Amino acid sequence: MPDVFKVDYFPDFPRRDGGTFRWFQIVFAVGPGDDATVRSQVHSLFERILPTISDLSVARDAEQISLRARRRVPESPLYCPEHPLMFIEGFWPGSALAIMRQRGDFSAWASECSIYINRFDLHDPLTRGYDPQPIT
Repeated sequence: MPDVFKVDYFPDFPRRDGGTFRWFQIVFAVGPGDDATVRSQVHSLFERILPTISDLSVARDAEQISLRARRRVPESPLYCPEHPLMFIEGFWPGSALAIMRQRGDFSAWASECSIYINRFDLHDPLTRGYDPQPIT
């Protein structure tokens, strides 16, 4: 596990349309290292974190689950506004987490995610569901 991570649960995170949704996220720091090597480490962490959080009903019942990896910058705290952009982000509906748990197989996490973004390589073959519009 990374030595720096934060878990958040937002039971009523605002939607752009004025509604709300349940969002469970884990943000963690990775690196330093070569982007390809760190990408492999992030993928390994996704496979280890997903089974762990699948035991939590709050995660399985969330409308959105996200695992978000930031590149490690020792001088910059994880939630400091000056911290570099996210590195890799994966998003799943809670129902997908529940299905992976029921099957007992999390190795297909990449095909189950609704959004995957590698911000250091937008041509990453796993990229899906990415909207380059800024989040407001």
